[in-house]
Amino acid sequence: MRLRFYLRQKFNQLVGTSSRIFKFDTLYLIRGSFWVWGTHLLSIFLGLLVTIAFTRWVAKDIFGQYQFVLALFSIFAIFYLPGTNTSFARSVAKGYDSSFFLGFKDQLKFSVFGNLAFFGVAIYSFLISPDRIGLFWGLVMAALFFQFHQVFSNVFHYYYAKKNFKTPSLYNLLSRIISAGSVILALYLTRSLFWAIFAYIVSTSFVNILAYYNLKRSEIFNQKSEINVVPEGRKLTLIGIIPTISNNFEQIAVSYFLGFIQLANYIITIKLTDTVKGFFNLWGNILFPKFVNTTRTVFLEKLRNVWIWLSWILLVLLLIIILPIFIPLLFGDEYKEIVVLAQLYSLVLIPRMIQRFIQNWSVARGELKLYFNITNILRIIDVGVTIVILIFYRTIFALILIRVINSYILALLSFLLMKYSNLKYEPAGGFNNLDG
Repeated sequence: MRLRFYLRQKFNQLVGTSSRIFKFDTLYLIRGSFWVWGTHLLSIFLGLLVTIAFTRWVAKDIFGQYQFVLALFSIFAIFYLPGTNTSFARSVAKGYDSSFFLGFKDQLKFSVFGNLAFFGVAIYSFLISPDRIGLFWGLVMAALFFQFHQVFSNVFHYYYAKKNFKTPSLYNLLSRIISAGSVILALYLTRSLFWAIFAYIVSTSFVNILAYYNLKRSEIFNQKSEINVVPEGRKLTLIGIIPTISNNFEQIAVSYFLGFIQLANYIITIKLTDTVKGFFNLWGNILFPKFVNTTRTVFLEKLRNVWIWLSWILLVLLLIIILPIFIPLLFGDEYKEIVVLAQLYSLVLIPRMIQRFIQNWSVARGELKLYFNITNILRIIDVGVTIVILIFYRTIFALILIRVINSYILALLSFLLMKYSNLKYEPAGGFNNLDG
């Protein structure tokens, strides 16, 4: 008992010290992030196992085609109105539980365009490359299961809005375990692109459906809802179309201009850095309820904290040191050639995290005009520059270099827009909601 009391006392002291240094509620972050980060760590491990299986067991061309399908899933997500997830999450966080069902029905209705998009790409891919029959049937599978893979996953946003981070984290973990195991088994037995895609889509769809129906069965919903959830969700989706496309545009562009083999090289180049970046993106979900009542003045104060910046810099330096070791160790010697590119790409970590936090704060505060300016206008520049680089230079090095430069420029512009824009919901005073 004495040891337990001593450890708890030391833990509380550590939490209190970190709260004073970083100037936000560390205890809230730990409580929320324990399940989110814990399951995310296991998800990262499982994702790496899948990538290792592809790099070790099949040709780069097959791996590139698989990543192409995943990129299409991310882009075609615009057809199920992903902005509605944010819209109903804000409403649910304010106590309007039934807003979730309003959003879900609207998402289900519009998602049919996702089916049509995948069928269209499947037919196009067959016409230009009839020998890639695995890619064709994989795209057909994606078309058939689009609703189950995409729309039913919105249940996780309901839990986040309720500050229940454990449940969606466990479902995400279950989905990762089943899908990773299924894909690895399919690759081991068949070395087939189609069966790998089939295993991934069916397994993730199964968990999404299970989570949705368990939510309806176990959760007690009040009857309150906000009518503006649907129009606001559509508006947020329109605002997010360009960033949604641009986030995965490079993969589609690389496959088109450079081919699926170079897409495989590109994926491994950005893999480990994007994995680390995913950790900090999770903070947006955890801090979203806090951001709702955090004024711009308070937010800027947190963003200027020296200790946060130092921790980010140390993280980037650590990445640069370990990448030459882990890339050939995990993915094989044939990927040694992209180690320097991966080190260069790690420099995007800091500016991308800054942009992410500003975007999350602007949406949580309802500052849609600011969110539009940060996401759409700046991302148009990013996409335009990417196209020009690939057309004239056609090398991954040129693409990575311009992405690093662009990330710092766009982060600076995002910060300036956030700092100097006229905000719709900015009270005269504010309180330090991130502190508790």
